[in-house]
Amino acid sequence: MVGIDRDESVKHEFAELESVQKLLSHLKIPYFYIGGWGIDLFLGRVTRDHGDVEVTIYRYQQEKLFSWARSAEIVDAGYTLHVVDPPGTANIPIWDGQHLEDPIHQLQLYCKGERIVDFMLSDLDISNPDSPTWQFRRDPVIQTPKSQIEWLYVANSAYEAYCPQYMLSLPYHAPEILLLYKAKRNAEKDRVDRNRAWSKMDLTQKEWLVRALRQYNFKHQWLDDLLPL
Repeated sequence: MVGIDRDESVKHEFAELESVQKLLSHLKIPYFYIGGWGIDLFLGRVTRDHGDVEVTIYRYQQEKLFSWARSAEIVDAGYTLHVVDPPGTANIPIWDGQHLEDPIHQLQLYCKGERIVDFMLSDLDISNPDSPTWQFRRDPVIQTPKSQIEWLYVANSAYEAYCPQYMLSLPYHAPEILLLYKAKRNAEKDRVDRNRAWSKMDLTQKEWLVRALRQYNFKHQWLDDLLPL
């Protein structure tokens, strides 16, 4: 197949994710951008600087993540996958493939000392395989159908001739899910992300987030900020 010369003047909105996306394109399980990058994918543009890249996979598929991390292509390139255990600490041994149960939920991919991407494990109730349900890790009572949280950013057709195929669609989780996680830390950047996303979210998404926040912490500061809808 004849290659296509890339016109560097045609800039993909999310070109900063290209090296990570190239890696993830070989991961044969669903993955989704979360955190600030997820919010920007929802908004369709990069709105601020990002200090890291976070993606989520479903916990029950972690063995396939381990197989990918131990593949010759990844190992020979110098990548190592580490588990943050216990959560919130600087203890990050190389993952040996042992099954990770809650509360362990974070892995970090490094290459020659540089942190490349964080993997977060999302919990999914698959007892009914026809209708799996996503569960909020911090309060499993908060749930929503899996089909409603898997979103896809599709690049402008103008990029099709210039960008690699793996950059034409970027998966991310729905904004209300992303904001629910951001509410715990409530840093300035989280409030900025919230305000930008809130202006674009529809009423159903806003109502879901408000209900979830009330369940998680009925006195949460964001409720005063977001109400009335």
